[in-house]
Amino acid sequence: MVSKPDLSANSFAILALLEDLGEASSYDLKQAARSLVDFWPLAHTTLYEEPARLEKLGYLTSQLAAGGRRRRIYTATAKGREELRRWRDDPAATAPRLHDEGWLKAFAAGDLSAMQERALQCVQINGSVIRKALGRTSTR
Repeated sequence: MVSKPDLSANSFAILALLEDLGEASSYDLKQAARSLVDFWPLAHTTLYEEPARLEKLGYLTSQLAAGGRRRRIYTATAKGREELRRWRDDPAATAPRLHDEGWLKAFAAGDLSAMQERALQCVQINGSVIRKALGRTSTR
């Protein structure tokens, strides 16, 4: 499935967090996004700007919280839940990207054996990160 051009992976991360939380302010989303940090870090600004954008597109609704700080509380609409379901059920995904400074340094030095060694280290590190992320996810 090709996702809608107005929805990015970050959009789906916000929708997934809201599905888990039910309703949330941007601050609540920021707290919940800690569970994604090892495999899908979201910029602070994304957690404040993306919900407002999704609301304008009809994927979320919001209301102002009563009392105290004037926080906007977001909830996914039926349209937002349906798009999340379609995206989640689609087996297609973009290929993973490696963004590793050690590998870049080995490349810059033209050292193929160092690049191969770093690739193995990345596999080990990523395995550890995945186990850690799965441990946090299992407590949802």
